[in-house]
Amino acid sequence: MLPAQETRAIRKGVKRPAGRKRNKGSKKKMRSDGTPSHGFLEQQFQPLFDYSIFAGMDPAKIEADFYQSLRHFSKLYGFEPFVDKETIFPANMLASFDHAKASLTKDHKNTELSIIQTEKSNGLCTALAASQNVNPGWTLYYLPIDTLDRLHQRKDSQTFGMMLSVFAYLNLVAGMPLPFQNDYHDNCFDAIQEWLMENEQEYDEDDFKENRRLCTGFRRKAPILEKAIRNRTNLPSFASRLGTYKAASPVEKKFRKVAQKLLVLYNRFPTRSFYQNIPPLPDEPDDDEYPIYPDEYFSFFWTSSGWLYENLMEYVNTDLQEKSRFHAPQSVQVFDRPHKKIIHNLDFENQLLNLICELAEVLDQF
Repeated sequence: MLPAQETRAIRKGVKRPAGRKRNKGSKKKMRSDGTPSHGFLEQQFQPLFDYSIFAGMDPAKIEADFYQSLRHFSKLYGFEPFVDKETIFPANMLASFDHAKASLTKDHKNTELSIIQTEKSNGLCTALAASQNVNPGWTLYYLPIDTLDRLHQRKDSQTFGMMLSVFAYLNLVAGMPLPFQNDYHDNCFDAIQEWLMENEQEYDEDDFKENRRLCTGFRRKAPILEKAIRNRTNLPSFASRLGTYKAASPVEKKFRKVAQKLLVLYNRFPTRSFYQNIPPLPDEPDDDEYPIYPDEYFSFFWTSSGWLYENLMEYVNTDLQEKSRFHAPQSVQVFDRPHKKIIHNLDFENQLLNLICELAEVLDQF
């Protein structure tokens, strides 16, 4: 995968890495917690395609719940439900499900259908659930914070302040972790620095000193910039800084345009986080089922150029090649009751990722 800076023009052409099974002997570090999801998404739904899951359950109740749910679903999506009276439970349910799924994909190709169980007052209820997922598109949504360091060195206080507000919104509200808030990135940089120090003989003396200087500079400067970004006064200053920002150069005009779009998004969704609609994972997923976690593809990092960046990209891509799917925001509508309209709203998440791509492209030009 490539970072947003390098995929903006060719995002549709980015190839999905080949899925490979994780080495059974490797141990995966637990991911840091994101913003908790709401409502029924906090429940752990179990797919019902494994017939053994029906063991010990009342087939009559399962069928009654399922076909009631099917009626709710087919009425909303406008098709006649199929009821197979020639087969017995649970094959009849699966035949009806396959028909409903085929009917759905005719006009709603981006919606997935599944059978789930959810808790109700009278016990477990078997129901259909329609879901839509954000598709990150095999892109790394990374933003460099060393742009702030360059602006500080140039004494560009106007752009520096404006960028602090933009970064503060993305971190404090939208949930994009900073390098030292992100265990995954922090571990990546630790590994890169450790490899450098243990393989000094593989570098020319000047190259080794320069690479070590880059590592030291990151460790020294990043915490200072992160503290400035986390200052919550940057949020109420967002609109006023944008209102007084005088964009002179072409890159400043591009930056102001993206900042304006982000402020509009902030005003429209003042408390919305990228993590809000990400469903929880099982406590102990199988090794083969580890997805690409949000902190692995959605994060600030230190720099988007040079030796440190190149090694980070090599490290991340090597690691993520072992995985075949994203753990991304999801909108789920459960048909354990009637619905008057289709409710899938991932506008915030999709707009946010697109704006991060635009912003990443601009930051590289400062």
